[in-house]
Amino acid sequence: ENAHDMVWRTDIAGKVLYVNGYAADLLGGVGAEFLGDTMEDYFTKASSRQVAAGVRASLFATPPLPFFQCEVEYRRRDGHLVPAEVRITAERDATGRVVALDGISRGIAERKRAELELNEQRAFFEQVFQQSCVSTQILDKDGWCERINPRLTELFGVLPEHIEGRVYNIFKDEGIRQGGVLPHLERVFREGKTAEWEVLFDIGLAADSQGIEVREKTVRWFHNWAYPIFDERG
Repeated sequence: ENAHDMVWRTDIAGKVLYVNGYAADLLGGVGAEFLGDTMEDYFTKASSRQVAAGVRASLFATPPLPFFQCEVEYRRRDGHLVPAEVRITAERDATGRVVALDGISRGIAERKRAELELNEQRAFFEQVFQQSCVSTQILDKDGWCERINPRLTELFGVLPEHIEGRVYNIFKDEGIRQGGVLPHLERVFREGKTAEWEVLFDIGLAADSQGIEVREKTVRWFHNWAYPIFDERG
């Protein structure tokens, strides 16, 4: 009764036999008002179909699974939609026949808001990264290239699939070595500080040193910035 999750029980037809007090917080109303309803009355149609199919495929399967779990949307009595995570188990009699379904529903509105904000931040970063007029690459902490943007492809004549992943390592680049860039990179990778420099960079030498295909093996002047990205542990 005191759990901060909605705990409920239905018969195998979905008719509500019991809900705890938290149902009022999640769905509105009080426990007695739910008796005789079906849980389908409170799920959205899409969630109702999802739960019904999942229960059939898991709890009524042979052999049955121990539980069924998914994310759903409840429709409160005031019409508002409530995202929740639901976990359902089957209660069986002595013969193994399912006689009731027990569920625990946890509201996940805060988590969904956080996920939405994170997705929006990712989309924002992706657009900035892809549309930037500055040639940009992201390196992991060991110097391997994880991402490049279209402007880098344009300037260096290299395709993403020819450089991303454990293909190109900036510390193994002979163009970087012979251009005197390593001290600047050490400032970033070892000291965690931003670095800025200019270099006459031999694209052909760099490509040949790591077996990378480029459009044109030229030598060009570049102005460069490199800066560390920290996680929450620094």
